[in-house]
Amino acid sequence: MMYRLHLRLIQRVIIIATSVSLFGSISVWLSFFTGLELQLYSRSSQVTDDLSADVSFADERTSVRSLNRNGVAFKREETDSSSIIKRVYGIHPVRIANRHRADQDGKQKIISIALDQQESDNDKYMFVFHHYEQFGKTTENFVQLCSIAAYGSRAVVEPFVRDSRMCGLESGWWGEALTPSRLFKPLSLYFDMKALNEILSQNRYATVRPLTEFKQVCNKTTSNVTIVHFLYHDGKETTKKWFRLSEKDYQMISLQANRTGWTECPFIDKGLNISRRLGQMEADRQLCVNAEKVIDHKQFENDILQGDKCVVITYWRGFGMDRTHFKPKVKLNAREIVHRLRHSNLILQEAELYRRTFLEKSYIAVHVRSERQLLWYSEIFFLKCVDAVTRRVLQLKQKYGMSTVFLATDLTQYGSDTLLPNNRKRLKRFDKLLMDKLKPKRYSPHLTDPSLMDHGVVAIVEMNILSHSKHLVTLGSGSFQEWVMALFMDMKKGQDWTISRVCSKEKKQH
Repeated sequence: MMYRLHLRLIQRVIIIATSVSLFGSISVWLSFFTGLELQLYSRSSQVTDDLSADVSFADERTSVRSLNRNGVAFKREETDSSSIIKRVYGIHPVRIANRHRADQDGKQKIISIALDQQESDNDKYMFVFHHYEQFGKTTENFVQLCSIAAYGSRAVVEPFVRDSRMCGLESGWWGEALTPSRLFKPLSLYFDMKALNEILSQNRYATVRPLTEFKQVCNKTTSNVTIVHFLYHDGKETTKKWFRLSEKDYQMISLQANRTGWTECPFIDKGLNISRRLGQMEADRQLCVNAEKVIDHKQFENDILQGDKCVVITYWRGFGMDRTHFKPKVKLNAREIVHRLRHSNLILQEAELYRRTFLEKSYIAVHVRSERQLLWYSEIFFLKCVDAVTRRVLQLKQKYGMSTVFLATDLTQYGSDTLLPNNRKRLKRFDKLLMDKLKPKRYSPHLTDPSLMDHGVVAIVEMNILSHSKHLVTLGSGSFQEWVMALFMDMKKGQDWTISRVCSKEKKQH
């Protein structure tokens, strides 16, 4: 037995020595012992966060693939991963060779992936300057953008966030000088970016790339930028204001865009200082697109964008009434994707710490979305809704023998920025009324941590606390509240729970 082992060892040494002399490459040794052929992939001309840390992603048809700190791609299952790797990381395999090498049990399967070392010239991007609406809806709008970008094999540039809003630049929409505390922050403040790209990729949406990469690839020495401004159905006054257009000028543009779907608008870049604010970029084609006329995302990509490498959209509202009307085919719609997004570790840890410190294991949670009730209807109507919530909470307490109530509302300083400017004293009065009636516990961020003071962070921390309750009572409606309920139900698999909705049906169209 020992003789056979020594003989096999001598044979391997001879083969290794021969390999070194013939090929002079350590990769041959590695291939011999493991069956895994590796080739380093360099992205020296691109700056990406993903390649500086361990990242992995899974496709529903395959197992996990990984990219290590040295940029080496590896795979341990027999499957074609070329399209997945390309879609998530912009890495373009030139060869995928399957080689099976059995171990002593004859069960081991190893795949060899060879990656090219050249940066692709085919990467295309879509950047949004101004994102519409607040947290729940603006996130859905952003994911919808990823659905149409995927058709053109584009990546979407990661937006920055602050107080439940998104913006393409950390300096904000208007570009005025901001103190460090008022600058927009990376999207990773709200979401786990690795998980976000995984779910986008798995469902055939475009993935997200950092602004630094977009700036490096789309600078004026390599590629000019195409700028698109959508003419929304109710966006006349906004367009006139931004670009200082007279009524006559606007009507001429609108008429042409209505006739053909789009028209040249050479004033866009100058009106919003886009090239200057992005830095080292130069506008090429500047287009106004009629959002009511151009409703096919394929037409938008093929006939209007014409495959241009770098596209800037001035103002993105997503899909729907007074928005765009694209309908790309996807496995999960944008709202379903949003409801599955994993929040950042900062947020998850903060929510868990609060629950463990201040709440019992089982508690009732109340979420009040007052914005539509107060702005669309009346104070009297809202107060009736509050009474109904109070009665329902009392019923739940008595029926289930529970005493702890957690309350989250949009009435505080961390609430809706469209509601707060109206009347702060009035909102405080309503908030005090809820506190007096429900005697709840509520979350307040640590004043010593600026990140936790962000309104969006507060909202998502509260969302996670609400979702862990035993019984959920809601007042009002909206995309954020739907997200709360979706997360709540996802947490309750195999458990008993109730959701009680109060004043959730809209009484008129807006």
